[in-house]
Amino acid sequence: MGEALKEAEEKLLGIGHPEAGYVLATHWNIPEQIAEVIRFHESPQRAPEQQNVAAIVNLAARIAELQIHGEEAAEGLFHSSNESLEILGLSCQDALRLYTDILAAATED
Repeated sequence: MGEALKEAEEKLLGIGHPEAGYVLATHWNIPEQIAEVIRFHESPQRAPEQQNVAAIVNLAARIAELQIHGEEAAEGLFHSSNESLEILGLSCQDALRLYTDILAAATED
């Protein structure tokens, strides 16, 4: 997620989307483990628990962003997820392979 968008969220709302998602999740009585993943999906290394799951959600969000920005943006997008890649034991190349595998599986049908 771009820094400009993060700054806009903070400026306009006073909180970013991860914290807003957490507030909504707890308001809707979503289990704390899931709410925590929502809260920390942009910074999984800060999650007190569920770091791996938060890292997977973070990586999935970056992979989805590739659909918008194109594969040429992969290095920058995955660089912003270095902590997630580290938690999951993956490289940027591994993440790019996951992206191409997901695309291939999606187009098989």
